[in-house]
Amino acid sequence: MKSVSISFEYEENEYINADRRYLSVSGQVSKVRIITLAALAALCLLCAYTIEQIAIVSFICFVIIVLSLMKMTYRYFIKPKSNFNSKQKNAKSYSFTFTKDKISLTTQRASADFQWKMFKKLYETSDMIYLAHANKSFTIIPKRAFEDNEQLAAFRKIVGQGNSTMEYVKID
Repeated sequence: MKSVSISFEYEENEYINADRRYLSVSGQVSKVRIITLAALAALCLLCAYTIEQIAIVSFICFVIIVLSLMKMTYRYFIKPKSNFNSKQKNAKSYSFTFTKDKISLTTQRASADFQWKMFKKLYETSDMIYLAHANKSFTIIPKRAFEDNEQLAAFRKIVGQGNSTMEYVKID
């Protein structure tokens, strides 16, 4: 098989959950990170109130940590819905054609070709495939878009041919 073509529409809950899952699997948002930042914030606040010599520095650190926590909260709870709405506004359905040379994307409004080398990682869960770009952005592909396991296997083979340096991460 020289190419694999799929077409699909994102479902809202599916997309939002997939977006959040990617943040977890890529390590951008994790419970350990949140707990660590919260503990550091508490430590900075404690230092600010007990040690006068570093009170200002501790308070500044506390503010920076709280802002980081707010950013993570926004990215996890609010941004996925916004991302979905943006995708729905720009295109309802997506068609991908994967070849060893490129990925072709077509929507109602536009089409584009992407070289495999711009993707650094492929994360695979039981129901999604995430193609991670170099700049922390990603493309979500629901596995339901593939006709069967043979087409999915052909896709994996094409990925390997298209970018042999791409890291493959299987997540259960």
